[in-house]
Amino acid sequence: MKKRSVVDEVEAYLQDELQGKESITLKRNDIAKHFNCVPSQINYVINTRFTRSKGYNVESKRGGGGYIRIQKLYLCVDVSRLQALYEEIPNAITEEETCTILNRLVDHGWLNRQSSELLKLILTDELIEKEADIIRANMIKKVIQRLQYK
Repeated sequence: MKKRSVVDEVEAYLQDELQGKESITLKRNDIAKHFNCVPSQINYVINTRFTRSKGYNVESKRGGGGYIRIQKLYLCVDVSRLQALYEEIPNAITEEETCTILNRLVDHGWLNRQSSELLKLILTDELIEKEADIIRANMIKKVIQRLQYK
């Protein structure tokens, strides 16, 4: 029987920890000690086995109080429709156009009403002032990109 590598063991451990959870937060050094390896091997596993393209978002903070947070991403069913909406948005949009887009997101169930109202407040000319239309277009595009993953 072939012995699994440390990398495979760490991946299996992290997958087990994620089982039934949306995310896990852990310390790199603690895992390295558990597997009797160097922290860079943990980094390797995280960077190669828990990528965005494989359905994970990884947040990492280095240092004494550092951590690694691995979060599962779930692809929306209507990615192509969200992508089409994303591509419709020009490089600059007015406050009114932003409200229309947010209302569409609510109507399709991609965003709840409360989140929509909050975004409308954040994306007002009053708050973002200079180059508001360009900033607003970039921000709403980021929201739609994020909605492609739940």
